[in-house]
Amino acid sequence: MQIIDRAGFDFSAEERASREISWTCSKQLPKNFIILIVLSLRYFSLNWLQQRLQTTNKDFYPTIVLDAFHVTDEMATRGVEDGLEPVVKSDDWRYWKKPLPKSSNGTSKN
Repeated sequence: MQIIDRAGFDFSAEERASREISWTCSKQLPKNFIILIVLSLRYFSLNWLQQRLQTTNKDFYPTIVLDAFHVTDEMATRGVEDGLEPVVKSDDWRYWKKPLPKSSNGTSKN
């Protein structure tokens, strides 16, 4: 298993209206890979210093597979032609340690 791309979107507990997330992967899809599109919710609270703390209760980590597909030759070639970033190997943990981008990879709408 390898993480190809990820994004983070912040929502507050006070928000009651439904939200739409529009996000596009900016990485090349490796030929013959099976891709899983996964949504994982993580809950955070602010401490007295206004620092975000992730909850440690595993009951609050729901995850669901939204879609799955096989990367065809055409799909892989299109990513190269479109100039998308190559995939970073998942064992390069220095890349994954940087903070999640805010909704800069997409937009959030009410």
